[in-house]
Amino acid sequence: MPQDPFIFRGIQSYIQGQGTAEKIGAYVSALGAGDRACIVADQAILPLLGAVRKSMEDAGLDFRVLEFDGDLRRKSVEDLAARIRTECAPAVVLGVGGGKTIDAAKIIANRLGARCAILATSSSTDAAPSHAAVLVDQRHQISAEALSRNPDLVVVDSRIIASAPVRLFAAGIGDAISKKYEMSTALRQGELNAFGGRPVFFLQKMAAALHDTLLESGPEACRSVRSGAVNDAVERVITACVLLSCLIWENGGLAGAHSIANVLFNAGHGVKNLHGELVAFSLLVLLVLEDRSPDLKVLESFYGQIGLPRTISSLGIPFDNRESITAICDAVHERYQKHSLPYSSRQIYQAIEQLQGEGS
Repeated sequence: MPQDPFIFRGIQSYIQGQGTAEKIGAYVSALGAGDRACIVADQAILPLLGAVRKSMEDAGLDFRVLEFDGDLRRKSVEDLAARIRTECAPAVVLGVGGGKTIDAAKIIANRLGARCAILATSSSTDAAPSHAAVLVDQRHQISAEALSRNPDLVVVDSRIIASAPVRLFAAGIGDAISKKYEMSTALRQGELNAFGGRPVFFLQKMAAALHDTLLESGPEACRSVRSGAVNDAVERVITACVLLSCLIWENGGLAGAHSIANVLFNAGHGVKNLHGELVAFSLLVLLVLEDRSPDLKVLESFYGQIGLPRTISSLGIPFDNRESITAICDAVHERYQKHSLPYSSRQIYQAIEQLQGEGS
């Protein structure tokens, strides 16, 4: 019986550097899709749009701007796509903002059959290059969607990234550093990647490069971002968190920490915590379960340097609320069964308890 094929996919073009937002028009024009564009913009970054508008005008693009209010319910995004189709029928949809706006732009471009370009204003997740988009249902539970293709273009202005709060930057590290371990878990379980194929052989080297880059450059990069400065460490960490992290999980696999993080989000703990913060803590739980004590010690120290959570109580979830913690563990156990991971609710509870003791 023939084996599943190897599959490796990714975005068409990735551009990163200081001042790239000011050249976005030329980059979008180079896609060759036509001169009609729609900018879907995060309300919080409207002050940045002056340079974007000028660049689009200089490139001779016919465009309009729609503010996105952050409503990721499926019907809301579908309605916005229908409105854009009627009002301007763009050849390119340009998403400008953070994770929610990026996901909305990808969905809209997919629905319209348009090319997709992203100007990421945060490195807090690796959403920008991904073929996946996260929506929420009517109960505000995660409802992910796999799109038919990755974005055509991702532009990252490192000057903008460094001017954002360092908490966002650190959260991106928290999300990205899980990928080496989660891919390893997925490979061990014999899972196919996000595209339904077998991972290519060099992904483990890529994962090691991602992991080493974050450990070596993360603390220095966070210090630089606190002062609003861009240096080589910041550039390396941005590339790792946005591009490399995405290539690894999509093409290698993802199992373990994100299951826990999604449970925590669905339980309402994504309101005060960023995605990468939930993933960072969840990775520690996975390392306890997999008995990776040396890695656990390294990451607990690393988290302390850059301000990532090390206990469930640091996420604002009281550990002494046994009923709540048990419900979380039961939900994680249910998700783990889908990956054939052998950890019981009690083992998950004990892992959380161990971390709580170490962090107190």
